[in-house]
Amino acid sequence: MDPVNRLKAKIVLVSAAAVLFTGSVSADPLIDALGGINNLIYGIAAGIAALLIALQAIKYKTAAGPAEREEAKKGIINVIVGLAIIMVAGYMVGLIYYVEPVKTPSTIPKSTATTRIYVTTPTPPSTSTTTTSTSSTTSTTIETMNVVWVSMGYGPSESDKFMEIAKAAEADFLRKYPVKECPNPADRVKFYYITPDKCTATCDIETEICTGCITKARECVKNNGLGGIYDKFGAIMPSLGIGGGCAGGIPGDGMATAGYKVDRLATVATHELGHTYGLCHVQLCNAMCGATESECSWCPNYADIQDPHDWDIMTYCSIDEKFGPAAYEHLKKEFAKCITGC
Repeated sequence: MDPVNRLKAKIVLVSAAAVLFTGSVSADPLIDALGGINNLIYGIAAGIAALLIALQAIKYKTAAGPAEREEAKKGIINVIVGLAIIMVAGYMVGLIYYVEPVKTPSTIPKSTATTRIYVTTPTPPSTSTTTTSTSSTTSTTIETMNVVWVSMGYGPSESDKFMEIAKAAEADFLRKYPVKECPNPADRVKFYYITPDKCTATCDIETEICTGCITKARECVKNNGLGGIYDKFGAIMPSLGIGGGCAGGIPGDGMATAGYKVDRLATVATHELGHTYGLCHVQLCNAMCGATESECSWCPNYADIQDPHDWDIMTYCSIDEKFGPAAYEHLKKEFAKCITGC
C-alpha cells in the first residue's frame, strides 16, 4: 500500500473508533446527534469522508485513463459505504450497551420498578406549608404536592450541579403536570432539596438504579426529617450518560435518574414520576407496559396505549411534549388536593 492510501486507511480507522466510542457512552445517539458530542464526532467523520471523496474526485478528473478513473470511482463508493457503516455501528453499540429489559405484568407485579434508560452517561429542606384562599363567603384550604429531590453520588463541592438539574426538573414538572392549569403553579407544589452534604449515600447505577438507589434515597428523605411530609421523591445521580432513570413502582413513592445532560434528565424525571402516579408505558418506540396490549388493561392510561402518539411523555420516543388524554385525566385525580379552584 502506498503512503497516501496508508494515510487514508488510518484516518478512516480513527474516525470509526471515535464514532463507536461515542455510541457506547450515549444512550440515545440519534437524538443526541442533533446536538452535543455525537454531533461533533459524526460531523468530524462526515468532514473526513467529504475530504476523501474530494481527493478521489480530483483523482478521477486527472486520471490518465479509464482504469484510473474506475479506481477513483470505486474509492468514492467505498468512502460513502464506510461512513454509513461507521455511523450505524455507533448507533447500534450505544443501543445494545444500555437497553434495559422490559418487565411485564405477567412476571413482575404492578408495584415493581419500570425502567426508562436512554441510549447513553445535586439548601437545606424547608418546611411544608398549605395555602389558604379566602373570599367574602368561603375559605378553602389548598394542600401542596410535596416533592423531594435527593442528591446521590455528588461530592460536597457539587451542590451547584445537583441544583441545576433539580431546578430544571421542577420547571418541567410545573409545565406538564395538572398544576399548570393553576394561575401560580409553583404555589401548588412544594419542592425540597437534600444536597450532597445532607445525603452521602451512593449506589451502583448500572445494577441498582431500580432497587438500591431508590431505597437509599428514601432513607435520606427520612433521615432529613421529611418522611412524614413527602408525596414523591426523586434521586438525582451523576453519570457519563445523557440521561436515564427508573421508577420504584407503578404506582410508587419515588424514582431515580442518572446522567449529565440537564434537559434530558428533566424530561426523564417527569416520565419516571408519571410511573409513580400509576402510569404505564405507551406502546411506541420499542416501549410497552407488557408483552401484549391486553396485559396493559389495568393501566389508568390504557386508552393512550390503544391510541399511541409519539409526543406522549409516557412513550420512549423522547419528544416528551405532554401526557396523553387518559394519563392527564388520571393525573388530575392524583393532584386533586392541590389543584382545587384552578
